[in-house]
Amino acid sequence: MDINSFMEEIDQLIPGHNGMGYFSDHLRAIVKIADEKARSGMRNIFIGDLKVYRELMSRVNSPVQRGNIFQGLMRARISFDIKKTPFPITCQPGCMDCCGLNVAINSDEREMIRKYVKDHQIKIDRSALCVFLDGNNLCQIYSVRPASCSKYFSTDDPAKCSTKDGTKIIRKFVPILAEILWSAVANLLVMETVKDIEWEK
Repeated sequence: MDINSFMEEIDQLIPGHNGMGYFSDHLRAIVKIADEKARSGMRNIFIGDLKVYRELMSRVNSPVQRGNIFQGLMRARISFDIKKTPFPITCQPGCMDCCGLNVAINSDEREMIRKYVKDHQIKIDRSALCVFLDGNNLCQIYSVRPASCSKYFSTDDPAKCSTKDGTKIIRKFVPILAEILWSAVANLLVMETVKDIEWEK
């Protein structure tokens, strides 16, 4: 099965697809280089994740509760994947270069984070690299940060993360199982980018 056939088969599993893409960019890259056995395994996990989250949506009406469950599932996947990597994760507090990415989040996460922002009176700074960074470049919503942030890791020299001219390539770790779950849920919910959301509402 080539990459196009693989994507077409996945597309047929998602009626009313929302147009955001079946896979994250990272997962698309992995699928392209995977062998037949690996693709089959990823397909089966993807289908299973679709079924599980559809069932969750039918049973849990609160998007805030679903957002908490989704992030819990993502953390479990990420923890499992990290144990498999031979490279140490070098991310550190205040190392915020990747915080400039305008990450996508699903509508359940949005409502969960919006509640956290309101409950904790988080100050939104639209002039900052990320609207949730404080004056010390620390994430004010770290415990509920978007799954897109949670699954983004560097395994390279931390000094490279402070380079702003884009001349250094930073080696990253991609948690495959987490990418599959994130991508499956992205096909079921409305997706938005953090910087485009009016968090002050």
